Amino acid sequence: MKFLHLLLALGLAIVSFVSALPLDGHELQHNNTRRSQDNPPTVAEIMVFMRQKWDGSRAVFWTRPGLVSDAANYARAYKGQTIESLLAYEEGGTKINKIDDWSKADGSNRDAVIRLASEAFAELADNPTVIMLQPNAVPQPNAVWTTTEAPVLRRRGVKVAAVDPNDWDNVWNSNLLGV
Repeated sequence: MKFLHLLLALGLAIVSFVSALPLDGHELQHNNTRRSQDNPPTVAEIMVFMRQKWDGSRAVFWTRPGLVSDAANYARAYKGQTIESLLAYEEGGTKINKIDDWSKADGSNRDAVIRLASEAFAELADNPTVIMLQPNAVPQPNAVWTTTEAPVLRRRGVKVAAVDPNDWDNVWNSNLLGV
């Protein structure tokens, strides 16, 4: 009997010790993604997180002058995914926002984290993919769409259809990136 108590105590001590070890200096958060405000996850790590929740189908992008709500409404109606729906959600009654989790408390690296997550989203997106964009609108040159998402989608050969956020039947450009 003493042997069993000793074995149990030793086992608990080992578990406690291993649980206290740092994992590459980062704390694990939901679905094994690293959380560090000084060192956000890499694009590859964000892709692993997203892949656990999404298979890459029916990606819905948006850019200014459009609104995130336009993309969210379209995605809901067509069972699609926006980056926001993958990274800001509710779990067990708790609101989760991975961009906030991965950003510094003062927000100084928030834009960089958004670009990392956007690159991951574009790397995973498969055909068919849409962007909610008013007919003939020109995205801002420094927009995440222009600098990050569109180049990744173009490189990967993903066709992007431009859908009018005010008239979903108006697909005004069926191959916006010309791939």
